[in-house]
Amino acid sequence: MKFSLLLALSCVSVFQSVVSQMLEEDLVDMGYKGKKFCLDKEGNKYKKNEQLTGMCEEYTCSFKKKKYTWKAMDLKTCCKVDGMWYPMQNTVYSEEYGASTAMNYICDWDLQVRPHIEQKGCNIWGSNVNVGETIFWAEKCAALTCYSRGR
Repeated sequence: MKFSLLLALSCVSVFQSVVSQMLEEDLVDMGYKGKKFCLDKEGNKYKKNEQLTGMCEEYTCSFKKKKYTWKAMDLKTCCKVDGMWYPMQNTVYSEEYGASTAMNYICDWDLQVRPHIEQKGCNIWGSNVNVGETIFWAEKCAALTCYSRGR
């Protein structure tokens, strides 16, 4: 029972370290070349200089050499990491340090990815105990409570 619980907790922490809050701007096909207009992924038509704004990029329909194409402009609202967009204040990736602490790498206000420590509670015997919760230690007739330092 203890081993399966430990294995499940290990799998959850590995999964959490992979999860992030990325955004794939998938509004237009950047390789699109049309003869009469630009086309977005929903089938809407755009003429020269008409724009489509996403969360991280703004797309402008342009006309050159008898072809309509899309041009993208960075709106400076997201971090771009390995070709993926992460809006400001969103987690790019996270690393778990024990049961109660994580180092979250967040897209900061200046579009730099910076580490932020997240303290989830207290690490007691390798398990996370949330602030205000108590674990009873029957063998020693004791109770261990997780307290916050008054943030």
